[in-house]
Amino acid sequence: MRALVTGATGFLGSHLATRLASDGHSVRVLARSTSDLSRLADVDHEVAIGDVSDVSSFRQAAGGVDAVFHCAAMYEMGPADPSSMDAVNIGGVHAAIEAAAEAGAVLVHVSSVTAIGPTGTVVRDESFWAGNEPLTHYERTKRAGHLVARRAAADGADVRIVSPGGIYGPGDVSTLGRMIERYMTTPSPIGWRPDGMQSAVNVDDAADLIVKVFERGAPGEEYLACAQAVTFAEWFAEIAAAAGRRPPFLNMGDRTLRVAARVARAVKPVLGQRGPMVSEYLATMGCDYAFSGDKARTELGWKPVDLADGMRAYAAAIGAAG
Repeated sequence: MRALVTGATGFLGSHLATRLASDGHSVRVLARSTSDLSRLADVDHEVAIGDVSDVSSFRQAAGGVDAVFHCAAMYEMGPADPSSMDAVNIGGVHAAIEAAAEAGAVLVHVSSVTAIGPTGTVVRDESFWAGNEPLTHYERTKRAGHLVARRAAADGADVRIVSPGGIYGPGDVSTLGRMIERYMTTPSPIGWRPDGMQSAVNVDDAADLIVKVFERGAPGEEYLACAQAVTFAEWFAEIAAAAGRRPPFLNMGDRTLRVAARVARAVKPVLGQRGPMVSEYLATMGCDYAFSGDKARTELGWKPVDLADGMRAYAAAIGAAG
C-alpha cells in the first residue's frame, strides 16, 4: 500500500507512520517546510512539503496513493486566533476529502471523542451524538470537521472515521502526557472528579485501529478508538500503581470545578491572554467522555491493552515503574 499520513510529526501520526512502515507499506507524509521531523528519524518515509489547509499541496501530496490517513489537527485551549484552528480542523478535512477523491484513495479521518461530545456517566457507542453547545474552540472545530467527513461519506465518498479517546503513551508532550508523567514521578495528593468518566487508549493501539479500519472497515463506517471507560479515581489509581505511588486522596468535585469556572470567567480581564485558556480547561474538566470500543473489537478484531497494562508499560518506558 502507498499511504499518505498527515499529522505525522505529532504523537499519534508518528506512531501510525511507524506502524505502516514496519508493515512494509510505502509512507509519504505531508509536512510544512518548517516542521520538526525528529519523531520520524527511524521511519522510512518520503516528505511532501505542503499544508493540510491548502488543497493544492494536499492534492499533490496525495498523488498515486491508495490511502490518506488524516491525523493532522490543531489543539489549543483558548486560542488567540481561532481562525487558524478553523483552517486546520475544518478546512483540512475538506482538503483531505478532495485530495483523496482525486487520487481514488480511501480516506481514514481521525476525529476525536471530543467531537462527539460529553456522554455523562453512561458508556456510549458509535450511535451516540451529544449535540451540545461546544465548550471550546477545539470541540467546535473537531465536531465541524467530523460532520464534514460524515457528509462526504453519505454522498458516496470512501471515508471512514476513527474517534480516539484520551490517547496516552511515552513521548506524549501534550497536557495529558505531561500530567500523567507528573503523577508518576512526583507524589501528589490532589485529583479531581473521582466519579467522573473518561475513555483511554494506548497510542499504539489507536494506530493499530486506524490501520485496521483501512484494511477491514467499510466506507462510511465510524469506530471509537477507546480501550475502556474508567472513572477518574480508577485512572489515577492505575497511574499511581504503575509507578509504585499512592493515588491522590484529595479530590476536587464538580461543585469546586463549577465555582472555579465562574471565577475564571469573572477574572478573564485580569488573566489577560491566559483567561480564555483557563476557562476552556475548566469547562472540559467538568465533562465525562465515556465510550466503548466494542464495535472495533467485534467487527475488526481490535485487541487494545487495558489501562493497567498500558500504564505499567508507560511507567517502565520513562523509568518510573514501581
